[in-house]
Amino acid sequence: MDKNQKVTAIIIEDEKCAADNLTMALQRTCPDVQIKSICKNVDESIAAINEFKPALLFVDVYLNDIPAGFEILDSFPEHNFKIIFTTAFEEFALSAFEYNAVHFLLKPFSDEKLADAVNRAKIISLGEQKENINGFKLTDDFIRQRSDFFSFRNNKGEYTVRNCNDLLYLEADGSTVTAFFTDKTTEYSSNKPLAEFENILKYRGFARVSGKHVVNISCIAKYKKPSKDCTSANLISDDKKEGAGGSVVLKNGKSIPVSRQYCQDLKDVLNII
Repeated sequence: MDKNQKVTAIIIEDEKCAADNLTMALQRTCPDVQIKSICKNVDESIAAINEFKPALLFVDVYLNDIPAGFEILDSFPEHNFKIIFTTAFEEFALSAFEYNAVHFLLKPFSDEKLADAVNRAKIISLGEQKENINGFKLTDDFIRQRSDFFSFRNNKGEYTVRNCNDLLYLEADGSTVTAFFTDKTTEYSSNKPLAEFENILKYRGFARVSGKHVVNISCIAKYKKPSKDCTSANLISDDKKEGAGGSVVLKNGKSIPVSRQYCQDLKDVLNII
């Protein structure tokens, strides 16, 4: 999608007021975007996409209270259009959709956020978009099902189902993610990156504390501030690991380093001032 050329688009939205507001906002902020059709359901959307072959879709995640936006996209597995999701989804699930690659707009949104979303859509690659939509769908399914169970797939293709409430922390080492449980057992997975586990588990009381670790908040016994001589390149080894953001000590005595990047978010979660 060229930044300077006209961009054909379709709006998929079941609420007329929301569709009208989006159309007017695009006219104000993104005059290069030309709306070819406004669709209210799955059948209308599929027909319009086939007819107009748009470069950009604005897709409401939920149509008539079901995640029909995904059904529409599944009808075009080899699509070459870019996607911007829109929804009035409740705030607790907002971060499930905050991917840099596939932009998400929470209604009502500002003109500035709309313009930013369109600009992002113009520069993202289709490969990045597809990868993030898969994670987007997986996280949405998990939220709606409210399930505490999740699976690990080992190198043999076998799945082990575990309860996330029994999980202490996750640790990434290259492409392998190791899960450590309260019963002292471990599970290994090499088919999902740590970020994918993070996106699921954040809704079950987990927090990212470093580039390699996701921790069960309820298992944290203590947070330690970083020592004066500690830097991101100077970590204390063994069971007294410390990052540039300090460390957390779990109830079993295990110490996990905290990076500077995730330190403030962790403090907010733990209500540390």
